[in-house]
Amino acid sequence: NFSQPSVSVHLAKLRDIFGDPLLLPGPRGMRPTARAEALREPLRQALEALEQAVAPASPFEPAHATNTWRVAATDYGESTIVLPALNALRGAAPGTRLAILEL
Repeated sequence: NFSQPSVSVHLAKLRDIFGDPLLLPGPRGMRPTARAEALREPLRQALEALEQAVAPASPFEPAHATNTWRVAATDYGESTIVLPALNALRGAAPGTRLAILEL
């Protein structure tokens, strides 16, 4: 979900870090270098471990939540967005509180 120029910038940084082009033109688009292929599995494992480390222990259940949500909004945002959504929030998460902070 990056633009082409953004991908190019990030790829250039990765090429500098790894000292390798990582991707080369091929007959049907870009193909990974041997270094990129060697990085694939260790990076997959690292990302999977990171995902597990930051994943919540249990899924969020609004009906049982007791959070206090703090929302910064202008008067206009409060009256046109936050307040109209308040009834739905109360219905879905009755144990939560909403604190509106002046933006």
